[in-house]
Amino acid sequence: SMRSCQVLGFDVMLDSKRKPWLLEVNNSPSMAIDECLALDPDEAAEYLQNLHKFRPTEKRGADQAVICRCMDMGQPHRHRTSTVDL
Repeated sequence: SMRSCQVLGFDVMLDSKRKPWLLEVNNSPSMAIDECLALDPDEAAEYLQNLHKFRPTEKRGADQAVICRCMDMGQPHRHRTSTVDL
């Protein structure tokens, strides 16, 4: 016989009395703990003007994350750990 399982994601909110309220159930929850942040307009303009000489930094601090062009966002952006997941 076949065995299988499914991972569900439950979004719950607690009220002031710590009573849980179900907000939604996700049938394909993300396991990522990061979020994409769009570059501010000045930084995006500078990035696009200097794209030919752009070299990403290896520093990964909160304010110095590498500029990314992955498919998570349609424009250059940075990733950082989501404060919700800390």
